[in-house]
This record gives sequence, structure tokens and C-alpha cells, in this order.
Amino acid sequence: MRRGTLEHGVRGKLGKLAAVCTVAASIIAISVTSASAATNSLTVTTLGRNGVAVSTSVNVTGLSHGVATGSTYTVRSGKALALPAGTYAVLVDIWNPADSTDTLAGSVVAVSGAKSVTLDARQGKALQVSLDTSPGAGYRQSFDARICAGGMTSGSVAAYGAPGSFFVIPNSSTSLQFGYMSVWENSVNTDAFAVSGETTGLPGALNKVFPRSSLATWNATVRRGPAGSPWNDLALQPVTANVTCSDELFHELNSAFSPYALSAHVSPGTWSLRSDTFAMNGAISGYDIGSWYRERTVTAGATYSQTFYGSTWGPTFSLPYVWRNTLWFDTSWLFNDPSVSGSECCEETTATLSFGGKVIATQHRYDYGGTSQLFSAKLTSTGWYTFDLTNEREYPGIIYLPGTLSGSGTVRFHFRAGPAAAQLAPVYLTRFVPNGLNAYNQAAPNSTTTVSLIPDRQSQSPDIPTPSLAITSIKAWASYDYGVTWHAVTVTHAGTKWTAAVPNPAVGKVSLRATITNANGDTTVTILKAYGIA
Repeated sequence: MRRGTLEHGVRGKLGKLAAVCTVAASIIAISVTSASAATNSLTVTTLGRNGVAVSTSVNVTGLSHGVATGSTYTVRSGKALALPAGTYAVLVDIWNPADSTDTLAGSVVAVSGAKSVTLDARQGKALQVSLDTSPGAGYRQSFDARICAGGMTSGSVAAYGAPGSFFVIPNSSTSLQFGYMSVWENSVNTDAFAVSGETTGLPGALNKVFPRSSLATWNATVRRGPAGSPWNDLALQPVTANVTCSDELFHELNSAFSPYALSAHVSPGTWSLRSDTFAMNGAISGYDIGSWYRERTVTAGATYSQTFYGSTWGPTFSLPYVWRNTLWFDTSWLFNDPSVSGSECCEETTATLSFGGKVIATQHRYDYGGTSQLFSAKLTSTGWYTFDLTNEREYPGIIYLPGTLSGSGTVRFHFRAGPAAAQLAPVYLTRFVPNGLNAYNQAAPNSTTTVSLIPDRQSQSPDIPTPSLAITSIKAWASYDYGVTWHAVTVTHAGTKWTAAVPNPAVGKVSLRATITNANGDTTVTILKAYGIA
């Protein structure tokens, strides 16, 4: 089994997870022109499991006392690579189309003069990872594995395959690392088992057995409604404290029209459960337009749940702040799933800053994601400012389906500030989390939905103080005619939790609005078409 190049990292504003490629990751091409390099070369020959030479990409990483130097090269097997004299790690994936086998191999080589190395897939041992009891009939097992050198993932090599066609050539060098992930999936993509680990040196067969009793269960639901497309995938990625070979692994569990549900039984440790959205139509059809993830450390025998694409999408994280006599605000955080991290493009935003009833700055822009979109305006006076944002899910080349939820909204910040001191605006955002909705983000007709109102106030920069603020009040409203008229709803405060009881109509969609007030400012957040009625 063989897959083509796959780039599937988080490409939204947070960008915390690296892209994964099946052949080589992050190759840094370095040209060598020195006289000393010209007198030294490395030629790597790769043989398939049938003993016949196979042409493949070879990654070469410089080593110093077993640690990567940062010098990484790539060359085709059978071709001489000019190098400075020194020690190098040679990493390859020997893919042999004659028998559809993958063999990962690595070697540490001292280069002085003309050096030749042969990596023979016939020396590979079949990778063996198993559960102590079978998951049942109809489950297929696959491997994702990666080899690294000198503690660096740049220049690493990865492969994907199935038992019986996936091999590793053993090598005990402590300069080499091996990360693996094995997944068992049922035929309807509703249940999966996933285990991960890593070793120093290349283990060959490995023969690792995981007790099923040691696994945690992570139940995931992929809903439909606010995402820019109904086609969404669900994937698992191991996470380690320091970036290692296993950190770069990735396995897609399902890619389909939402809604759907899936249970993943995973080995103890930290995992990232991820979902990406792919445009279905328009000029950028097929492109990844959203990346969301939840990172969690799981323990043996425990059960966890996670929902993606829940209502209501609105502004998170970003608050206005003053720095060097200028008001700053990142407009790229205005439509976010309130329960997970990540981002989805795209949005059209108009930002307006007023002082004393007079507009002093305005900005209109499109955001496609991936970079900050900063509004900035010089401040010259101390007093009360009003900062208005009108935002819509819109971008040239994307066609949103009729009925897409959380399609537009507004934010109004009202706060006291001045140019003299660095400060975070003394306000909160509101995250809305409607409870009890179905897989299409709908409530029952004529019911009442409890909506959690979560105050959001986060640090924008280590240079900007973020003092705590006492909330004076939170008020909320609902609209059943897309924001033409608004009706006050009951808000309950218990401890640190605020909830709104929203009466639902018989048909249509519900829009939400909330205002959080404190002694130094207030913020009103409005989300149109927050959720629907079944």
C-alpha cells in the first residue's frame, strides 16, 4: 500500500502542527562549493527486497558527536553527493513498486574521500505492532513510521504501509531515532485503535504488544452547520513534550460529508485530534480552508469526548491593546469554533475606531488565514473609545452553501484608553456555547436552549499587562428574524458560570447577542444565524 505526498498540518492562524510528507520532510538544500568538499563524496545504492537496485531519494544529515548540525542534503540513490569530510546520517525509504514494499533504513557514515554505502532492503525485518486481543473482524491495520537523525526532524524520512509489506533495517546507532504509529480501522470508519511509540536506534521487527485494557477511548463528533464546507476529515497525531520523530506522524481516520461520529481507542499519552475542512466548490475547490484541533493527554481506561464544528462561531482571543501610542487589533480571529483551537478562513472585515463620536480610523480587508491581519491607529488623547467590527464569512473564490451557520456578526468594544501606557483594553469577549443541539447544530422546535456565556480575556503579548477585571453584568438577547429585532433572555450567574435560557421558535434560525460590562468598559458580540431549528 502506498500513498502520495500528503501535506496536512494545521495551516490556520495558530499553525502549531507540522505538515507531514510521506517521502521526506523539510529538506534544506545546501550547495557545497568549497575545495575540501570537492575531494569528498558519498554514493548510496539502494536495493529492493528482490535484490534489484531501486532509485529513491536519499536524505543526508550532518552529525557532530551524534547531534545533528543542521546541515541537510538530498540526492538520488546511485548519484555521488559532494560533501565536506565528516560524519553523516543517511536515511531512506526504499519503495519497491515491483512488490509494493516499503523499507525504512538508516546508517551513520564517516565520509572522507569517495565513500560508497549500500542499503539492502533484504536485510529489513517486518514491522510488528499488535494488540493483545484482536479488535475484531473487518478491521484493517496500517503503519505510519518515520526515521530521524541527531534529534532533528528536518531531513527525516517517513513511510506508510500495511503489515507484511512494511520493513525496517535494524541499526543500533544512538544517532538514529524511530517513531511509529499503528492504526486499526473498521470498514465503515466508525471505530479505530491507534498506538504510538518511539525508539533510539532502528528496531527492525519491534514486535510491540499493547494491552487493550491500557487504551483510552476518545469519542469524536463531527457536526454540520458552521464550517465553510460539509466535507471534513478527522485525524490523529501523537504529540511529545519535545519535537521528536513520533511528533511528525499523522493518520487520517475518516474524510467524508458531515455529520458523523467516530471512536478512537488510543495508547496513553498526549494526542492531537484534528479536523480539516475542504472547499467543495468555487475557484479554490479542494483546498484546505480550515484546521481545528484539540490536544489532550489521555490515561489508560479513561473516556473522553470532543465535538468539532459546534455552534456558535464568533470572535475569540483577540482584544484591542495599546502599544507605543498605537491601538492594535488582530482581525483574523473573528470566526472560531469556541470549543477547539485552530481557525478557518475566510472573512471580510470592516473595522472602525471612533473617539468622541468622530471616526479616527477605518480599515476594510479580506483574510484568507495563515497570517495576522492587524488593524492599527495612532492615539493622541485619553478618553473613551468605540471600536466597531463588522465581519462576514466571505472571500473571493469560495462559495458558501445556503444555510451556513454563523455567517456574519458584529463586535462593539467601548473602553477607556490613552496613548501613554501599554495596556490591554479593559473588556471581555463572549464565547457562546449552545447546549443540547443535534448533529446539525439544531434545537428542537419550541424548546429552550441553555447557552453558556464564557467570558474570554487572554494576554495578547508578554509586553502588555493583562490585569483581571471584575464583571459587573452580562446581558443577552436572541433574534428570530436575522437581527431585525432582539428579545432579552434570562441570564443566570452561578459561581464562575454564566448561562442564558433562550426560547426557540417553531422554525428558522436563532441569532445571539451578549454584552459584558465592567467598570472600565463593555463589549457587545452579535452572531447571526448562531444555530438552527430541527
